[in-house]
Amino acid sequence: MAKICISCGAQMQDDMGFCPSCGTPQPQGGQPQQPGFGQPQQGFGGQPQMNYGQPQQFGQPQQYGQPQMNYGQPGFGGAVPAKKFKMPDKKVLFVCGGVLVLVIVLIILLSIIFGSSYKDPLDNYVKVLEKGNGKAYQACVYEVDSVLADKKSATEYAEDAKDLHEEFEEDYGKGAKCTYEILSKEKLKKSDIETVNQWMSLLGVKDAIKDGYELKVAFTYSGSEDKNVDTQTVTVIKTSDGWKLTMGDTPDSIY
Repeated sequence: MAKICISCGAQMQDDMGFCPSCGTPQPQGGQPQQPGFGQPQQGFGGQPQMNYGQPQQFGQPQQYGQPQMNYGQPGFGGAVPAKKFKMPDKKVLFVCGGVLVLVIVLIILLSIIFGSSYKDPLDNYVKVLEKGNGKAYQACVYEVDSVLADKKSATEYAEDAKDLHEEFEEDYGKGAKCTYEILSKEKLKKSDIETVNQWMSLLGVKDAIKDGYELKVAFTYSGSEDKNVDTQTVTVIKTSDGWKLTMGDTPDSIY
């Protein structure tokens, strides 16, 4: 029985282990090999014939002529899926809210600590007596005669402060100190403030009073020469220039 070479298609005896034409080793036993794709097949007259059958399939055949779009997958020719909005975690929102509250509280505290206070005129009065500070004297008093007429110059306030400082040291000694304690505080009535503002407006004063307190203050003056405690009732008012001692309660009258 004859068989066909698996390489060149030549006929040979069934028991031959090698092709006599091309020398290719042949399988032993079994049926003659059937040529597959790309292998020669015996045709008419014993001539080998190529078997151009269907192309070998390694999956789905590529369709030529039309681009194959892979929709739904990211990449070339594919649509990128939209990201879904995700709500922030509740813990994050709680922490952010807490931080915001702390910032607001801090701002309020700083405004209270470093802002203008009704105690400012008393602190400035101490500076006048102990150091003869002219700026402190100008900042603490509200003199109607100075407001109605031309305001005092910085030089005039400096001279007045110097005189008060020298007088204070003459009575209590060099380096004498002044301290105070507020014994009581009573807020001025709104109606009283409005009455004063109306009266001041008739005199052409635009610096309206916005708030005020009547204070009972114990001043302590002490030095190498003497020591004295004097309790006074003073009125402090809030104007556009800050807190002031009123016209009858200037440092020289308190002292």
